[in-house]
Amino acid sequence: MEKKQLAISDEVSASYYNFSEYVVCVEVMKNEKSLGSFCSDLSQFEEWDEEEVVELVKNHIIQVEKAENHRNDHSQYLENGMEIKYHKHWEDFYCVEVFDQGKEVGSFCADRSSFEEWMEDEQQLSEVIKSQLTR
Repeated sequence: MEKKQLAISDEVSASYYNFSEYVVCVEVMKNEKSLGSFCSDLSQFEEWDEEEVVELVKNHIIQVEKAENHRNDHSQYLENGMEIKYHKHWEDFYCVEVFDQGKEVGSFCADRSSFEEWMEDEQQLSEVIKSQLTR
């Protein structure tokens, strides 16, 4: 999976990559710390110009930083021994943090409908988590 870099400021950068044939994800970094990622339909992503992507990244940072202070986390342990903590990031957007033996090993965000579908099938959820951790 090829990642394309986008420098936004001295503190903020983003990289985007094809998550699947139809989905593009944007991973956001601030001060070399991952603030997770957000994903979009490929056709929608292709319509955005660089300025719109920069605005989406900035909004993502605001939402993540606000959510870190006021979020209502839910936890779930998976059969493979990992734990996920998830919360509603925006109305139709969830963010997930992945823990292995109590240590955070990754995070990602997804639209509500995809997230709810993954939560119905632990095998599918495990596959999504695995794909996010191996990028």
